[in-house]
Amino acid sequence: MPKRRIGLSCRNCGLALVIHFPVVHNKETALVTLKRLTSGQDKIAMVGLGYVGLPLAVSFDKVADVIGFDISKRKIEELKSGFDATGEITTSALGTTKIEFTTDAGRLVCRNHADAVN
Repeated sequence: MPKRRIGLSCRNCGLALVIHFPVVHNKETALVTLKRLTSGQDKIAMVGLGYVGLPLAVSFDKVADVIGFDISKRKIEELKSGFDATGEITTSALGTTKIEFTTDAGRLVCRNHADAVN
């Protein structure tokens, strides 16, 4: 399946992230991808859990398994304990999520296709 590549970089520190994902050519392929996400076969990885990333991760968590990654160990510990310093998500909402909060970038690598990630 053809892949599309997106490159992103942080304006402040220059950290670069390159995302590879399959190009969805038709509705049937999109439905298969959606089925894989909603059945737990695939996961969504949210990189950066600030004002935008955390609410998105919480929303995606309602329909799919989510890995929430951030480089701040303090932020990850706070989120695991149910506290969001941004105030975007309530303690009760955080308590009901199944998000896997982590600072381990290795969790962002697809174990099934690790050789395809470059």
